[in-house]
Amino acid sequence: HAQSTANVERIIITHPDDGCNGYGLTELGIQQALDAGKFIVDRVIPEINNSVLNNHKFTANDIKIYYSDFKRTTETALNIAKYLGINVSQNVFPSKLLRERYYGQLDKQPYEAILDYKIFEKDYQNINNTFAGLEPISSIASKFKQFIAQIENDTKLKYSKPKLIIVCSHGDNMRIYQSL
Repeated sequence: HAQSTANVERIIITHPDDGCNGYGLTELGIQQALDAGKFIVDRVIPEINNSVLNNHKFTANDIKIYYSDFKRTTETALNIAKYLGINVSQNVFPSKLLRERYYGQLDKQPYEAILDYKIFEKDYQNINNTFAGLEPISSIASKFKQFIAQIENDTKLKYSKPKLIIVCSHGDNMRIYQSL
């Protein structure tokens, strides 16, 4: 997601009660989301369309955006969609499976708590780390696998031609997704 008020305040906001209802994008975050849409139009779509492996010419209408239902990712996804000019009701979908990793007792604490308590080191040693009520990375990985299976099934059932899929989630989650 783009810059949120929680990023500026440097606090950890991971509980859905807070994340879904508050801590949306800053003005800079809104511009970053619009810039992401511009990047997709100017660079991503042309690069895919120029690929020798591609026999379908993509347009913005071929894009599906899936996002965490937290306010910061919702606003990021909607601003990207706005720039792309795509139909939100048909092309933009929330998913609870993409929600921010819950940080338990570290929620609402300063970012530095992640470093102070060596969370990433603990994760590296144990993918089931639940220190201080932390949601383990194994849970995030499992939810992302469920999400991928869900959109693969949806795509096969609903769409006759290929789609570009944009996933709008959270930094910690995205690092976990990349490792799968």
